[in-house]
Amino acid sequence: MRTRLLSALPILAIAIALAAVIAGPASATPSKTTACTSCHSGAASGTVTAVPSTATPAAGASYTVAITNGLASSGNTGYHIAQTDAGGTTTTWVAVYGGGVGSTQTSYTATMTAPVAAGTYYYNVWCVKGPASSAGQAKAATYSITVPAPPAGGASLTSLSRRRAAPWGPRSPSRAPAWVRRARSPSVASPRPPAPGAPPRSPARCPPVWPSAPRTSW
Repeated sequence: MRTRLLSALPILAIAIALAAVIAGPASATPSKTTACTSCHSGAASGTVTAVPSTATPAAGASYTVAITNGLASSGNTGYHIAQTDAGGTTTTWVAVYGGGVGSTQTSYTATMTAPVAAGTYYYNVWCVKGPASSAGQAKAATYSITVPAPPAGGASLTSLSRRRAAPWGPRSPSRAPAWVRRARSPSVASPRPPAPGAPPRSPARCPPVWPSAPRTSW
């Protein structure tokens, strides 16, 4: 009987240590895609804020979110961001989170990427503090961004103007293209200058116009 008890002691020690790890503060897992209150069920006391660096980021642009965890509990801290609808219902868990085991930070800076489609988007930033039990607290702060629509027709008009100007290159304001100058030149050749030593030319005259004879009968 004594031999069996001694052989069971190592197993019992391992089980006690494992239970302590699971129940202790080191069990924080901000990567979970669920509301943090499902594990940190304590009554949240304190303030959580989430402020984006810009409220109107360009489509697909990066921006940052300043997160402050002011929960009154003690222990590990962390955050996880979820995209929601206008009513606050989670639609997508964004793979942006931080903190967890060993972290005691009360402020974080998260890097986000704006959607490529124009529109207004809403996000919940969940913050936790303390163990995954009734001693731990969790609370969310909400922020929104608006991705503006691109200007209508701006890019196409610019590209057309560049295409039309490309064959001639940069124009001088006082000189027309070569083909315009050729079209404007007269079709009659200019007279050649007189040879050296030749007498001066008399100005061109029109032939005389003789009056017609009077008509004697009709």
